[in-house]
Amino acid sequence: HDMRTLMLAIFNIAIPLGGSVNDFNLSIISNRLLCSGLGYIVGSSVAKALGHWRWALRVTPPLGIICVVLLTVIVKEPARGSADGAETTKQESWVSDVSKILRVKSFVFTTLGFTWVAFAIGSLAWHGPKFLQIAQAGKETEANVSLYFGIITCVSGLLGVLLGSEIARRYRKRNPRGDPIVCGIAVLLGIP
Repeated sequence: HDMRTLMLAIFNIAIPLGGSVNDFNLSIISNRLLCSGLGYIVGSSVAKALGHWRWALRVTPPLGIICVVLLTVIVKEPARGSADGAETTKQESWVSDVSKILRVKSFVFTTLGFTWVAFAIGSLAWHGPKFLQIAQAGKETEANVSLYFGIITCVSGLLGVLLGSEIARRYRKRNPRGDPIVCGIAVLLGIP
């Protein structure tokens, strides 16, 4: 239980801190894609250092290749369900699998919830830096605004994941469904 919460926390840190290496820097400068806080920071730094936002696109593909090679070489995929003590059953048809999974309410609601969160984060990533730049009446360059936005995203995301994980771990002692309840409350509190 605690290990699962820890692994979910580590996994969720990827949302505010790191994203897809190949697409995050494009979104930093041009505000076109869902991205991460580090993407804003790295992209704005590359744009400042090399003089144009396009250099962020030239720097990230080699980093993505390095990540793929490291993942392929270092990470060993465990057998499906082995961490939960599940036994593998015989393979069934795709229609049967989809039918069964759609009956799992927690999966359906989690998927819908995460989809809504992704839309909200995507709109913030798209409009946030430009809104901040306009609010400063053009005093700050887009690269500076992206840097500040990235720092805020990283710090708030890291604190949110760590605090939420610890609250969920403690609450789970009273309620075994602590993880999804804390996640749901956090998303509702984030709406305003």
